[in-house]
Amino acid sequence: MIKEKYIIEILYILCGGFVAGLTRLVISSALARDTPLDGYLGYGSPRVVRHPYTREPWILFTAWKDVAGQVREVWAAPIADELSFEVDLKRSKKISSGSEVGVVGLNTVDAFYDYYNDRWLIFSTVYGGEQRRFALISSDPDFSKVETTIVEAPLNMGDAGFSCISYEDDKALTCTGGFGLERSLMAVEDFTKRPFPKPVVVRKTIGGSLLGDAADVHKTFVNGGRILMLTENLGGTGTWYIQLFLGPRGGWKRCEGSSVLGKWYMALSLRTPIPFSSDYEKTSYGHPEYSVELKKPWIMWASFRHCHWPLPDRGIKWAHEIWAAEASTEYFSNPREWLPAVFEADENVEPPRIRI
Repeated sequence: MIKEKYIIEILYILCGGFVAGLTRLVISSALARDTPLDGYLGYGSPRVVRHPYTREPWILFTAWKDVAGQVREVWAAPIADELSFEVDLKRSKKISSGSEVGVVGLNTVDAFYDYYNDRWLIFSTVYGGEQRRFALISSDPDFSKVETTIVEAPLNMGDAGFSCISYEDDKALTCTGGFGLERSLMAVEDFTKRPFPKPVVVRKTIGGSLLGDAADVHKTFVNGGRILMLTENLGGTGTWYIQLFLGPRGGWKRCEGSSVLGKWYMALSLRTPIPFSSDYEKTSYGHPEYSVELKKPWIMWASFRHCHWPLPDRGIKWAHEIWAAEASTEYFSNPREWLPAVFEADENVEPPRIRI
């Protein structure tokens, strides 16, 4: 277990303002002008994938026009330059929306390619309706022929992402889901079956008292033989921040038995290092993603630039932006390399004055 002293040392480094690598704004309402996304207020839940045959890199994300940020859609856009993370929003395309399956919006994105059926499988939690459900988007390699269906979930998904790791060699799928304290590990024995099987909960709550305040999972992955989880958490001041949890090593592929799941430990708790822009605006960070799909590793997140916090006379819209920072393959084996450059970048950005 990582000692409290070590965590404090990490946080000290994070809050010190040290900058490394390239940090850039990837998708925002300003960058989306004169593109198919012109007029959209918010963007979140980034995921980087590669076309299964051309190997062209793409970024999947959610986007929305409504003030409340509920009517979210799943979009995709090619990454024109993977060294600088330049996204070609002029070629962006909408993949699916909540109206196609009778829900308000598609809240999150996770995806992998099912080579058995030659289809993308894109998972999204939903806004509106029964919370024990998630959307499964099935698409051809070019995100053109799309079918969206609703799958029953074994627990309340809430705003949490349906974060998954696939094993194409034996068709197994390990996934994390559940809202708040219902954070759980689930398993799908054969993701190639149609209709898609209902996941089975292997462990209702992944252990460790430090998970008590965990909120939304946005990334589950393996690094150095250990399962890791990136979450966004809501602090007492009403701002969102990012945490990293270290899970068990090995033996959890099919999640057979609770003994292989081990305990989870909080390795990092990164609270927003920049001050509020004004008394009426708060800046939060969420939707964390880490990817090694490009020529160099990147960490991504959504900056919650404007939100309609409980200030009914202000009317500020719910607007997010997607940012990315050049990372390293040592980010998670050596937590000291979590650098605050990632979260300092907005400091000199003039926020858009969007009001209703």
